[in-house]
Amino acid sequence: MLLLAILIFTVFSGLCGATSNVVDLIILRAFQGIGASGIYSMILAIAPVLVHIDKYAKYMGIVSTVFVTASVLGPILGGVISQHSTWRWVFLLNVPGGALAFILVAIFLPASEQSSGSSLIPIIRSKLSRSNWVRIDYLGIFLLLSASVLLVFALEEGGTRYPWDSAVVISILVIAIVFFVGFGFWEVHVEHSSSKQEPVFPPSICDDRICSAMLLTTCFVGFPFVSMVVNIPQRAQAVYGMSPSQAGISLLPMMLSSPAATVLSGYLTGNAKIPPVYPIIVAAALQVLGVGLMCSLPTASTKMPNAQYGYEVLMGIGFGLGLTTVLTFARILEILTSSSRDDGRLDTDQSPGWHSIASYMLWLLQDWLRHYVYGRKDREKRNRDGTDDQGSLRVSQQIAGKPEWLSYHEIVH
Repeated sequence: MLLLAILIFTVFSGLCGATSNVVDLIILRAFQGIGASGIYSMILAIAPVLVHIDKYAKYMGIVSTVFVTASVLGPILGGVISQHSTWRWVFLLNVPGGALAFILVAIFLPASEQSSGSSLIPIIRSKLSRSNWVRIDYLGIFLLLSASVLLVFALEEGGTRYPWDSAVVISILVIAIVFFVGFGFWEVHVEHSSSKQEPVFPPSICDDRICSAMLLTTCFVGFPFVSMVVNIPQRAQAVYGMSPSQAGISLLPMMLSSPAATVLSGYLTGNAKIPPVYPIIVAAALQVLGVGLMCSLPTASTKMPNAQYGYEVLMGIGFGLGLTTVLTFARILEILTSSSRDDGRLDTDQSPGWHSIASYMLWLLQDWLRHYVYGRKDREKRNRDGTDDQGSLRVSQQIAGKPEWLSYHEIVH
């Protein structure tokens, strides 16, 4: 499955780089995202199986360091590439890396006990057998995806293309809520039915207080992290008049502090034997402090305050420390409870799925924060003055004497 995810990601990355219109790019990006999600989830599922529990904190720190570094390094490289070359290289550079990863995984990743000694064709046939297809919760997937897409559309278009009190936004929000409620009832039905279907999100997972707390903690760690990684470069360009590469460099304090914190988390929970709950509490406090201070920055200034770099360090430590510790805690809890549970709700193969689903649900609120946390007053002023976000971007960059580097929409066109 990991090889399949890498293959999907690599192939569609190349197709994204070769496309010539926005519609095809959006469709291909969706399939690329499927591959990327599969890679992330499968790595989190495979890593605990490859190492002993005593070494898990160390190796989980390494995995989290790579993830966090890539998350904050991406905007920097993306800005440099789009400024000095073409946006297509953002996708095309994934092709050689994906091909190399495919070869390395195929050669060096140990085979599972189920597939050990078997050839590739029988393994593929067994994975694609009818007994596996009937286990998929098709209706649950449809309800969850439909509700998520509708909610994203309503939050994205509300207050911009359509007023918040318009029939379009209200009706879409109502339909999204109905789908979410229907998804919940359907998952309860699937879990308690005698069918072979496996629910997308078993409601019984919330019966465990510790497991529910880990899911919420993962959400609240990832939610502001993604928001800041997206919004800090956007604000640097739109408000401070920076070029794409300069906007990416504005994330450097977070990029350096987050990986360092992931390494520290692995040491604290592994070598120092500190209970994971304490690093999680410290991470949450630093995260709240850093994000709160970021929200206190002046919105009328056209120059980035020096204090922002310090705030980014606080956020980076909170993000890196919290993410790694939660994932380590999840694995340890699974091992300690596996002997007394028979429902598999903390199984290693399923935990990344709950992490991804929960994180994605809070990712939907990213658009809401983009409208209300960063620059709400600035946008209202621009609306009164008759200028939009693109107009503000061009004006601020002209004032700063910078080239008119274009937004993603303009680059694609």
